[in-house]
Amino acid sequence: MRRTLPRHPRPPVRRWAAAVLAVPALALLAAGCGGAEPDARPAASGSTGAPEDVAHPGRLVLHLDQNRILRLGRTITVQVLDDAEGTVTVARAEVASERFDPVTWTGEETFEHQLQLELELPPTRCGEGSDAEVTLTYRLGEGPWVRSTSTATDLYGSVGQLMDRDCAEQTFVEAARLELGRHEVVGTGRASRFLLPVGIRATGERPDVAFAGFESTVLFTVAGTPGLFPDVEPLRLEAGATYEEVLEITPSRCDAHALAEDKVGTLFPVHLLAPGLPQDASFHLPISDEVRGDLRAFFAPHCGI
Repeated sequence: MRRTLPRHPRPPVRRWAAAVLAVPALALLAAGCGGAEPDARPAASGSTGAPEDVAHPGRLVLHLDQNRILRLGRTITVQVLDDAEGTVTVARAEVASERFDPVTWTGEETFEHQLQLELELPPTRCGEGSDAEVTLTYRLGEGPWVRSTSTATDLYGSVGQLMDRDCAEQTFVEAARLELGRHEVVGTGRASRFLLPVGIRATGERPDVAFAGFESTVLFTVAGTPGLFPDVEPLRLEAGATYEEVLEITPSRCDAHALAEDKVGTLFPVHLLAPGLPQDASFHLPISDEVRGDLRAFFAPHCGI
């Protein structure tokens, strides 16, 4: 039986409709994040011919990671750890997984003990596991260029979280369209509020998907109806269903270090429930850099700093 989501009353201060943000940003990323065509030779000065394929040496251990400072984007790191004495020079790293198209790092980096290679993770697909296969082109000391393949483990699960966000966003795009209205600040001082209108329009293509609420961050508290995840009854995105709300956003705390130390305070999770997704599946509310800047600018006058 079809159920229409309730339309919630709008505060009189709301001004609706300026910007409409298309959630499927993944489609835009796909054009620029794919891996380069494989090159038989290492991108290293003085190298000639194709490197020899060898068994991966036990001394080199590979990990994937995305630290907090990188979580506004899709940059991840391939960490190469060496527990032996001497130098290692890396010229190429080809990263592959069933969950994303291959991507390649090239350059020439010589290190002892630890190296971090940064690359942009392409849009990922729903699935299990977040480790990847990495084919390294390298040389040990002044030895010959060689190539070997090993598994890079997702060290702290942060790359897996990024993949789960991709999966949640893809699922939401099938189920609904998300629109953001023009934001504004009302009130002054501690009584001020940053208002952000949000609209959700169900497509009817995925009636098995339910919107499960928003979530606050370490820097900002978000309030709205029906409430925050997980203390809210999920709202099923059946055909014709609509949801409109003005999110009221205020700082979670007011101290001089909160803003300076923050890395993820404007990444508001949008939760949903769907078959095959984790129970806490979410993607980030797709606010623009302008809105992020205005949120941060709102912090100081609200807190009186």
